[in-house]
Amino acid sequence: MKIGIIVAMDKELQQLQTLFDDGNVRVEKCGIGKVNAALGAQKMINEFHPDVLISSGCAGGNGDDVNVQDVVVSTELCYHDVYCGLAIDSTTQYGQVQGLPARFKADPFLLRKSLESVNSVEFATAEGNEEGRMKNEEFATAEGVKATSAGANSSLFTLHSSLNAAVANSTLSTLNSKLKDAAVANSQFSTLNSQLTQKIIPGLIVTGDWFVDSKEKMREIVGHFPEAKAVDMESCAIAQTCYINKVPFISFRIISDIPLRDTNASQYHNFWENMAERSFQVTKRFVESLL
Repeated sequence: MKIGIIVAMDKELQQLQTLFDDGNVRVEKCGIGKVNAALGAQKMINEFHPDVLISSGCAGGNGDDVNVQDVVVSTELCYHDVYCGLAIDSTTQYGQVQGLPARFKADPFLLRKSLESVNSVEFATAEGNEEGRMKNEEFATAEGVKATSAGANSSLFTLHSSLNAAVANSTLSTLNSKLKDAAVANSQFSTLNSQLTQKIIPGLIVTGDWFVDSKEKMREIVGHFPEAKAVDMESCAIAQTCYINKVPFISFRIISDIPLRDTNASQYHNFWENMAERSFQVTKRFVESLL
């Protein structure tokens, strides 16, 4: 199977290109916005002839169940900035290009595979699946190590009453070592928990030529599409191009920020500074499940 992946920005391209060395997977940058996305998708289809086309990269999230680093996989897509009016066709919906579907549906097979990949992602790390499983087993002992620290105070009281100072000092040294182990284990356990909170969420993705950096703009968009899970600038344009060319399509978007919980796109900037590198591993796992 030949898989084409389209991203909008250089930093998304850099993240994904390092993850794939299979000749059957091609990652290309189209540029930001709907026109660039459509041109990039058509170019990919004409030159690479993919069996599947994926829109990847980041997006703004919406909904109480959506958090930064979650992945929204498209069940359907439409535009949040298209309105053809009712004067010519009274059935045309807000977000629909007249003569085309009101919403572009994701390919059912790709949607099913993306949701199945949830189970295989849970314990994956940037170092690889097997190491991720090994680390999970190691971190599972963190609670046991913490239990050792809980009993340390009781043991210290007993030591103070001991007449054998040499034995007491030796035991105290052992306890201190275990307390340090507990601190390390707790830190590692916290890292694992942050990885396990990343979810794959199916839902509507809406697209428009607007970088949403204010609560006011996001409220306007969700006023039309309250069920939307993600907002981006490319996915629906790629979906439209794939619909016309009859190429199976799905959008797989990492949530970089939640505009209704953010100010001045601070979450977006923090995402690229601190979280992006490990976030795209989910996309890698999904693509690998197709090969």
